[in-house]
Amino acid sequence: MKTLFLTLGLLLLFSTTNAQKYRTNNRLLSAGIRYATLNDEVPKYDFIPINLSFENIFIDKWVDHKLAVGGGIETGYFKYILGPRIYEVKQLSLILNFHYTFNRQFEVYAGVLPGYYFDSYENTSIDHSGMDGFNNQFMLGARYFIIPALGVYTRMLINDYGAEAGLTFKF
Repeated sequence: MKTLFLTLGLLLLFSTTNAQKYRTNNRLLSAGIRYATLNDEVPKYDFIPINLSFENIFIDKWVDHKLAVGGGIETGYFKYILGPRIYEVKQLSLILNFHYTFNRQFEVYAGVLPGYYFDSYENTSIDHSGMDGFNNQFMLGARYFIIPALGVYTRMLINDYGAEAGLTFKF
């Protein structure tokens, strides 16, 4: 009986969301794994870099509702190894994205992530400055909706020379 209610609830959720075009107040919740360089070298990760973001579409009126603007917040966490020590990095950023929807399932987007990195590294060497401080990321991405409320995405981070992939939930 629980399975029946869960299945009906999921079908209702997925059938009421339209992936074709964004509308004002559509919300995107994304979770992904990031791979990036650190000071122009590939770090040894002790913990897989993960990101979680929430975005709200607040303008959808341009180009027959195919061009939309969204804003939100993103947080991330990872650990990297430098010499004999392990350092933690926490990220907190704002999101400003421009989305262009091609068809019912596919979109591309570009945006900026101004934010702050909290790095446990204490700068004692010229070779590594850590990641602590303000950071401004630029990104290009693509998203494909498998079903109207669930999509996969990939994006390229221009300042970190990194890439990210993950899942997006639209509600």
